[in-house]
Amino acid sequence: MKPDKRLSKEDNDTLTMSAAAKLSGKSVSTIRRWIDDGFLPAKKTQEGWRVVAHHDLMATLSRVPQDASREVKGSRPGATAGYPHESSLIAVIEASLKREQEALEHERRMSAELREQNKTLQSELLKLTREMQAMLSKDAGGALSRWLRS
Repeated sequence: MKPDKRLSKEDNDTLTMSAAAKLSGKSVSTIRRWIDDGFLPAKKTQEGWRVVAHHDLMATLSRVPQDASREVKGSRPGATAGYPHESSLIAVIEASLKREQEALEHERRMSAELREQNKTLQSELLKLTREMQAMLSKDAGGALSRWLRS
């Protein structure tokens, strides 16, 4: 296969979606779906083209079961034909679940910190309120009371 002229020299092991489709025997829409769903890693060139590494395409193809290698005409996006093997799907779901659990744990830590800060601020406010009440009772209608009313 000829190198793609749109790619830089450091990207010589990358393939456009069209080239990946030709090499793999899949349709461009299948390659696009694999990229969109995270089964096939891709990056964008400076011009905005999505490209995949040759070794990533080969690794993904090795996970595609033989009976799922044919395209299903008229199938909805996300149909299972042509998708990587079930174990790959499980790995993607587990990774997503792990990220969600980490985000939830972060939210819990932040929530606990905010509750602690709120307690501290309430305590400080109560302390200042008591000090102000004491100052007002000592002032007994003097300068502080006049200043507060103005």
